[in-house]
Amino acid sequence: MRPLTEFLISAVVRGEIPGFALYVYDRGRESTCHHGHAQVFPKRRPIERDTVFDIASLTKVIATAPAVMKLYELGRLSLDDKIGKFLKEFKGKRNHDLTIYQLLNHSSGLRPWYPLYGLEEEARLPFLAELRPDFEPGTETNYSCLNYIILGVLIERITGSFKQFLKGEIFSPLGMEDTGFGPVDVVHAATTEVGNRHEEKLAEGLVGEDFNWRDYPITGEVHDGNSFYAYGGISGNAGLFSTIDDLKIFIRAYLDFNLPLKRETMELMERPFKGRGLGWVVKDDHTLFHAGFTGCGVWINRDEDYGIGFISNLIHPRVIPELGDRIRMELFRTFHAARS
Repeated sequence: MRPLTEFLISAVVRGEIPGFALYVYDRGRESTCHHGHAQVFPKRRPIERDTVFDIASLTKVIATAPAVMKLYELGRLSLDDKIGKFLKEFKGKRNHDLTIYQLLNHSSGLRPWYPLYGLEEEARLPFLAELRPDFEPGTETNYSCLNYIILGVLIERITGSFKQFLKGEIFSPLGMEDTGFGPVDVVHAATTEVGNRHEEKLAEGLVGEDFNWRDYPITGEVHDGNSFYAYGGISGNAGLFSTIDDLKIFIRAYLDFNLPLKRETMELMERPFKGRGLGWVVKDDHTLFHAGFTGCGVWINRDEDYGIGFISNLIHPRVIPELGDRIRMELFRTFHAARS
């Protein structure tokens, strides 16, 4: 744990990241730490043990995929079901035959991202229903937030409330009392970017010039544009907030096959196709991995008996391209160097 902490603290000292919280479980030993600031602009505020972080795309593996698999266990859907069976907007359209498995596994062929908030609400699902896949569905994998946006709508349609279904079926049984969709109390929340300046550049030409972008330090609201602007903070691709202690609960439960899912269901989620399970990246050594744009990462490996949870606000006050990937790669390299 010490080499990892030293690496991250040095990143804080260098000004690369404002702050972080880290949990490491390794062969029966575990440790949790936090350091730095939840906010540096407009004023400094320290990270505490109970600081709540926007965990961005970790939403996909902590919330959306488990929720879909709970519906699978309850007999409400099959992984081979076509999305057009559940979402009327897809019925008879180009993407009617995309399966729930293909959406979970990122083998749908849908492009990685699109600013759906540039479309009127009633036009978003029809747009996705007719969006031409980049490859033949089921033949390759390519990470796409659009897959999980569709799955979030699916869960909402089947259950009536994605948020309440998660709380009742996943988070409360695990004791994850500080995990859920926002908004959250700004007093306890880590701040992300000042405005959506990074996404505004990505969306140039795809949304109107008069679009009402946020221009303030984003605190307690989801950073992701599709989640915030299009879906009110409740979306399958992003929107979840959590603490390091709740992330610890999730990682230990996953390691021990103690999610509110059957063991065979969890094993199905981890079965790789083209390097991906249902949500997870599955490495050759069976490590499960997922990242979050705000500065998060989870690594789980039962064979080697370890789990790592890293959450930060490294996109505060601004997004520095590729910084998150570099920090995560070096953190994981440091972990393996320290345990060898």
